[in-house]
Amino acid sequence: MAFISHTLLHNIVYCQLISLPISTGGTISPTALESWSGSLTVASDLRTSMKTTTSYKAFPKVLQFAVGGFADPDRGQKLSWEAQMKWMLEQSHGKFAEHEIFMFVIFNIIQRRKICLGAKLMTSRANLPRVARLLRGMDYTSVQRILATDIDTGQIHTLSDSSLRQLMETTAIANGLVRGSQQYIQNRRNEIRGLFFRFGGPKFFITINPDDMRHPLVLTLRGDVSYRWRPIVTRDFARYCQTRAKLVAQNLVLQAQFFDRIFRAVTDVLFGFGRESHVGIFGEVAAHYDIIESQGKGTLHAHGLVWTADGK
Repeated sequence: MAFISHTLLHNIVYCQLISLPISTGGTISPTALESWSGSLTVASDLRTSMKTTTSYKAFPKVLQFAVGGFADPDRGQKLSWEAQMKWMLEQSHGKFAEHEIFMFVIFNIIQRRKICLGAKLMTSRANLPRVARLLRGMDYTSVQRILATDIDTGQIHTLSDSSLRQLMETTAIANGLVRGSQQYIQNRRNEIRGLFFRFGGPKFFITINPDDMRHPLVLTLRGDVSYRWRPIVTRDFARYCQTRAKLVAQNLVLQAQFFDRIFRAVTDVLFGFGRESHVGIFGEVAAHYDIIESQGKGTLHAHGLVWTADGK
């Protein structure tokens, strides 16, 4: 397969198409990319769709003093959105983690940034000259105008422009940076195939499903290190259960932190992957591969494969 580098969000019908010269080898020249102001403008609009002042206005409950927001120009050391989001959600006061929509809005912006920066048009090698010719014959303004007309007339699924139809037929979108995308899933499958080639078939299929609704570790992770909840266990057990359930429901980060602690304890200690000898309840282990997913109630669990050293 041949990949054509693309810096814009590739939505409905590649509506962020750009008119750039194609260099030898079938990739868009970085020099041409820097020189074309239209694509950079659109990409910038997507990457900065939530500016610092916008985040202050959108979340006055958690950013009351209008300082410390994302991409704050007054910050001496630059922080990525991901690093700052992680720091905010891990704060012990929990105001960022317990906000109703804060983490979801910021996560959406981060996903859009990743799509914008990492999207690629994918085509077969045989179709590469044809795709290059189609891209040379298009410009962003005309594509936007055609798509706007098709949306207004209800032809967005059929496309009135023949060049756009041909481009849709000969290309696909790939983005391995975005979790959950087809390219990301394909990359994970390739990693599992690699383990099969190296170690053979796995010995065990495992499921790790910790019970965050009943485990007292949840209260400790929330910061109740004084164990103030212990007296109510005997005096009012129903209230104790309600307290834990409420904490888990209000704080999704707490759920993830609890799962991470239990998951690492099982894999590193119980299975032995954290020991130098790599010896655990299954004997000497060689590798493991796990996929974490959410279940019906929204909490996390993991499915995994374990390979032993002897392969038996």
